[in-house]
Amino acid sequence: MLFFKEFYLKVLLSAWLVVAAMLAMQFSLNILKFKSLVGQATASQMQVVGSTIEANVMRAEQVGLAIDEIVGLQSLIEREAEKDPTISRIIVVSPVGQPLVQSGAKGLPNEDRAAVLRRVFSVQEQESAIDRGTWIYSGRTLLDSSGIVMGAVILMAPTDVTQAATAAVRENLISNYGLIFGLVAATLIPLIIYLFRDVGSIFGLLGTAPTRGSVEQEYVGEAGELASSLSIGNALFEQAEAELDASQGGVK
Repeated sequence: MLFFKEFYLKVLLSAWLVVAAMLAMQFSLNILKFKSLVGQATASQMQVVGSTIEANVMRAEQVGLAIDEIVGLQSLIEREAEKDPTISRIIVVSPVGQPLVQSGAKGLPNEDRAAVLRRVFSVQEQESAIDRGTWIYSGRTLLDSSGIVMGAVILMAPTDVTQAATAAVRENLISNYGLIFGLVAATLIPLIIYLFRDVGSIFGLLGTAPTRGSVEQEYVGEAGELASSLSIGNALFEQAEAELDASQGGVK
């Protein structure tokens, strides 16, 4: 019985470990997916401001003004950056990535500059988004009336704005997955016992079966088949033993 209890415990622990690993993997994938969705939503929100700046640039372009010649563009982007708490910086760059107008003294971080500019000017869509870990970038290319790229608006938001929502979702997922694991772990106990019930019968039969003679107790299922095989084996063993004794007596 001690061996069989250890057998049950090992099977249960193995099943629990597999379930826990699967839930942990699913939890990590859900968190990553949610962070990606929040980043995309933040970038889409910043595109509203980007479209406002684009409209002002297009009106100036129609009268023949270049981006750096637009009067009031600096005050416009500073006002838009202050209006939206999500946005930290707004930078308007030339087609080669040279900053033309920006809110505040800081522009694109040097460690992200090449990746962001490559993303903004390489995609076919006018809007682009990139998450660099510390910052979420939302880019919008500026096209003139002939469809030629005349620059881009790059809006930046710190990833800290997504931490509150991510933390709330993480706590919710932890409680839900903990409940799921508890239910599955509790369900596995009777399930394992039911699935290995025949093994228990066999171990019980082996513990009570005599090594010699016949098995008098009646068993059903696999245990009954084993009992029948033991009875036949005992009979054959006794017959062989009797023949051996007879042959030895004849030799003497």
